[in-house]
Amino acid sequence: MSEPREKQTSGYIGGVYRKEGVSKMLHIIDNYYAQTNNYGYSVLRDTGKKNPKTDKEIYSTLGYVGAIKEVLELVKKDIVHNHIKEHDLELAQALGFIREQTDRILKSVDGIEV
Repeated sequence: MSEPREKQTSGYIGGVYRKEGVSKMLHIIDNYYAQTNNYGYSVLRDTGKKNPKTDKEIYSTLGYVGAIKEVLELVKKDIVHNHIKEHDLELAQALGFIREQTDRILKSVDGIEV
């Protein structure tokens, strides 16, 4: 006999996609997660906020991709975008930051074929 499946619901709150009852996500790095969907993965960022009605975390959906490699690329792009948005940088500094983030992400999946 098969195990009962966990009930999963989702919806939008204030323009931010919220996942309720979902405990099985792949933690990528920092506050970034991947969750499987019908065609690949949803890439999520934990906003650090909770739904006041359910006390569940609220996630911002960054996009939908087909492979783990694309998950990592989207996470890297979001990290770099947010860093540039918050700091005045020279091109050389931005490129150095991109290399650092790429190395961090690749180390987090060391030994996994992506």
